Amino acid sequence: MAEVARLVAKLEADVRDFDRDMKKATKRLDGLEKSTRKASGSMKKANKGIGDMAGSLKKMAAAAGVAFAAKKVVDFARASIKSASDLEESINAVEVTFGEAGKGILKLGEDAATSVGLANSEFNSLAVGFSAFVEKIAGGGGDVVGVMDELTTRVADFASVMNLEVAEAGNIFRSALAGETEAIRRFGVDVSAVAVNAKAMALGLAESSSELSEQDKILARYQLIMEQTQKTAGDFANTSDSLANKQRIFAAELENTKAKIGEALLPAMAQLLQMGRDMLPVFEEMATKFAGVAAQMAPLASAAGKAIAKFARFAPFINEFATLGDIVEEVSSWFDEAKQ
Repeated sequence: MAEVARLVAKLEADVRDFDRDMKKATKRLDGLEKSTRKASGSMKKANKGIGDMAGSLKKMAAAAGVAFAAKKVVDFARASIKSASDLEESINAVEVTFGEAGKGILKLGEDAATSVGLANSEFNSLAVGFSAFVEKIAGGGGDVVGVMDELTTRVADFASVMNLEVAEAGNIFRSALAGETEAIRRFGVDVSAVAVNAKAMALGLAESSSELSEQDKILARYQLIMEQTQKTAGDFANTSDSLANKQRIFAAELENTKAKIGEALLPAMAQLLQMGRDMLPVFEEMATKFAGVAAQMAPLASAAGKAIAKFARFAPFINEFATLGDIVEEVSSWFDEAKQ
């Protein structure tokens, strides 16, 4: 009987221990559940924060994209206006330089993108640089436009073969026509004084080298250049499908397109500039009035500064006056209480 009682007591103790452990486990599970809910809430907040951040970044990216696109549009418009202005100035230079032949030169420039890989304005500038030589080569009453066409076409062919920019090749030809031999000699073309004199004699320009004029020498140099670069003739047209010449043509056509767009924008720009000029007197008057007001304010500012400086001397006593006021108020309250 005693053994049964002992076993019952032990069983009750084990049940109590089990119940206690279950309560602890339940409490821990409750704590884990709370932690999980907190973690879940934190994750939701984090996700929301990340979502908000992503949304903000998207908005910023969109705004930056719009700003970037707007800047590109403004830059293109500015470049187009400059291209139109350059073309306008180059046309004027051709008309002034070539006179009656100017119309023919300008027509060459309009087709220059596909014929020589130059934009209209670039061709006009090149033609103006060659003007003095071409007129001497053509002679009085000669075909200036025909000589210019022949010369610039050979320049483009030479550039195509030698892998040069057309403008660079044009500078080499121009210096050679002027009697500078080094630049073109690198490419195997001889325009030395000896070669020029010999060619001038062969052309019957004079009976001796001492009788040669500068015009004679230019004509002799031109003949030497054209003869010694004959192998390059037609290369630009023949290789217009090559990558290098396609790039030249594309760049020239793009510049022409920008000039056309800029031409449409020029009147508006001219109006804006005129408005700016008209506003200058207003700004000048405002500046003058502001200067007058500032001059009148100067004495007042000086007086205010002096007053502030004097007031600053009394700053240490302000607290003392405040304390004295408190004392007077306290004493007054005593008297009031004594009367009662």
